[in-house]
Amino acid sequence: MNFITVSLGLGQSYSVSEDTLQQLIQQCANDVNFLKLDGTPRIVFNKDFSNASFIIDIKIKRNKNLGEIIEQFSKEFQTRFESLIDIKPQNLRVCFTGNY
Repeated sequence: MNFITVSLGLGQSYSVSEDTLQQLIQQCANDVNFLKLDGTPRIVFNKDFSNASFIIDIKIKRNKNLGEIIEQFSKEFQTRFESLIDIKPQNLRVCFTGNY
């Protein structure tokens, strides 16, 4: 299992597990209307495990505004990620795979 480790200074740190990050992605998808995850998101941790890149495949409800929904999901994910570990994700790639 992989972790992102966040330094709090003074020799203190905490770690956020890959499972927690997967749950965060799922919660964001659940909270954005007209969007569903397509498969399991991929998380690529950097070498020192201080950050990660995310590749998230999504489907959007037919006849809905693709750009607005992807933007809403991206902002929601980045806001929650920053709240959790106090930095922006290294990279976020949201891939539209089709409609449902």
